Amino acid sequence: LYDAVMMYGLALNETLNKGLDASDGMNVVRNLRQKAFSGMTGSVVLDDGGDREPDYWITDMNPYTGYFVKIAEHFGSRRHESNSFQEFRKNILPPEWPTGEVGHEFAPPDTPVCGFMNEFCQEDEAWIIIMTSIFSAIFLTSAVLLTLYLYRKNKFETELLIQCWRIAKDEIEMPVASTAASAAKMQSNSQLKSMVSFGTIQQQYFADCGYYRGQLVALKKIKKEHMQLSRAVLMEFKENKEIIHENLNAFVGAVFDPPNIELVSTYCHKGSLQDIVMNDEVKLDASFKQSFMMDVIKGMNYLHRSHLHSHGNLKSSNCLVDARWTVKITDYGLPSFLAGQQFTEDDYGIYRRKLWTAPEILRENFPPARGTQKGDVYSFAIVMFEIITRSEPYNFDTMTPRDAVNRVRNGESFPFRPTLPSACDCGNKSLVLIQSCWEEKPENRPTFIQIKSTARKMIGKDICYTPNSISILDNILGMMEKYAYNLEEIVEERTLELVEEKKKTDRLLYKMLPSSVADQLKAGKSVTPEDYKSSSIYFSDIVGFTTISCDSSPLQIVDFLNDLYTCFDDIISQHDVYKVETIGDAYMVVSGVPVQNGSRHFAEIANVSLDLLSTVTDFRIRHRPKQQLQLRIGLHSGPCVAGVVGLMMPRYCLFGDTVTKASTMEATGKPLRIHISEEYNRGLMDIGGYDVKPRGEINIRGKGFIKTYWLCGKKGFKKPLPSFE
Repeated sequence: LYDAVMMYGLALNETLNKGLDASDGMNVVRNLRQKAFSGMTGSVVLDDGGDREPDYWITDMNPYTGYFVKIAEHFGSRRHESNSFQEFRKNILPPEWPTGEVGHEFAPPDTPVCGFMNEFCQEDEAWIIIMTSIFSAIFLTSAVLLTLYLYRKNKFETELLIQCWRIAKDEIEMPVASTAASAAKMQSNSQLKSMVSFGTIQQQYFADCGYYRGQLVALKKIKKEHMQLSRAVLMEFKENKEIIHENLNAFVGAVFDPPNIELVSTYCHKGSLQDIVMNDEVKLDASFKQSFMMDVIKGMNYLHRSHLHSHGNLKSSNCLVDARWTVKITDYGLPSFLAGQQFTEDDYGIYRRKLWTAPEILRENFPPARGTQKGDVYSFAIVMFEIITRSEPYNFDTMTPRDAVNRVRNGESFPFRPTLPSACDCGNKSLVLIQSCWEEKPENRPTFIQIKSTARKMIGKDICYTPNSISILDNILGMMEKYAYNLEEIVEERTLELVEEKKKTDRLLYKMLPSSVADQLKAGKSVTPEDYKSSSIYFSDIVGFTTISCDSSPLQIVDFLNDLYTCFDDIISQHDVYKVETIGDAYMVVSGVPVQNGSRHFAEIANVSLDLLSTVTDFRIRHRPKQQLQLRIGLHSGPCVAGVVGLMMPRYCLFGDTVTKASTMEATGKPLRIHISEEYNRGLMDIGGYDVKPRGEINIRGKGFIKTYWLCGKKGFKKPLPSFE
């Protein structure tokens, strides 16, 4: 600033000295040219244009020492001191250029080859346009890719936060019937156990079922009380939601409301593959078995090529079968979410779940949560064995699941595996494939890509098609025709069984109730009590039964009465009588009710009484063989009323004075004697042929003294009877 003010002052003085107008800037500027003075920054020299001539020097870095050295100087202030002044002194040091060349002759040209404005290279303008376009395209592509990446990343994070997999419990409409009842209903033959199941054949755990947005879904309870939705868990849910394949059961979502945590997946009507192959009522030919195997192979092949990488829990109960007989693999993914469940299984159940686990994984203290691809191949071999043989992997009649798992884990000299049959309907190459898949060394097992290729060659065609196929639909229709035929046979067989069971039920019902009464009850009609004008009633009991009971155990009493009444029932079945009831040692029989038989009921009751009395003389009590059983019998005839009492356990009962008096005849009788009333005796006399002796008059409470008789025999009756002396 000092030099500028000084320069302006000198120019202003000279302008004034020349008598020029100092207010005219051009006059002042003209007096600035070719001036020199000493200023604060040194000597100041102005050229013809009024610009200062600077003093400067050029330095160059020595590549060996790393220091800058002076190679040229310029003294603009000395321009007017001598006519021999040189602007540059080039003889200080030669410059070393970036190319490695040394000397002024290698200096770059003062003007670029193409000029400063490219005015000398107009013919290369097209190349520049091309390069500019390329770089622009690269830039735009990079920008688009970066934008797309940021968009997808933002979308990904948004989807994680939205939790589109999450389902509220009230969004699922549960059926009115209980789960157990629904499971029982769905296990009918027509549906072939159409229920999603978890666990073993011996102990099935049926999943709850409900409707979510009109779709039938299965709910699997997760046995956890607390669960943290970490980023890893959210990622697993998102991964499972994105898995879509025809042989993988679709993951619908999850109910997350601790302690109520459930996985929701598509419902498969046929149940698990284990249910089907273990059900002897379902007929599976080779094509069905091959179809099941190929479905599992395709599902696992897709799973291994996906971001899930492996299954880790493949077994036949995790292979579900939908309504179109397509196998869909379930229970894949979600290792962090499923870890730490609180199972309450016993030792049997824990080891049974490990039957499909590869030996190298069994040996690990901390096996990978997702399993391994080679471990999945081993599990597939066990599943394939179940499909082909339609049996469990090991015979648990001779060993426990713990024994089987330990032998597989220990790695015997000859590896312990399920016993393969010598031949199978799917071809012996299937057995070879199984053996290669459960090799002891994981590296010797094939991949699912290789298994798929081998299976197709083994089957001889793509399993999705029939030999003369036009479309997949043809094969499905063919399979359904076989299923329908199989179902018809099952229905026919079950119908015959139902008819037979109905006959058994009817026979039992007719033994409990008179046939006419039973038919009315079966028809849903009410049974009206009926009045019978004439009937004969038999009562008997065992003399000394209380003493026998005190000296016997309950089981001995049951055996004794069962033997006795079985014998009695065989005898009365030969006569036109009806057994009303047995209560303890009391036995009641009637004739003329419910089917009226005129006056024949006198003879029928007399005949059955003599037969029973004869049988008792030879009857021996199992635990008291030396004791003679003493039966006391009472008979009476007259009118009575009969009807059914009760709904839950209906009983056919008789009412009236005749019943009471018949019971009195029995109570006032004697051991091994048949005590009859006067009314009954008159009926027998009208028929004739019976040996009746008078007993005399006895005092009956409420009746006074009445005449009674002993029935001692019948003309032509040759069976042994006790002595009546």
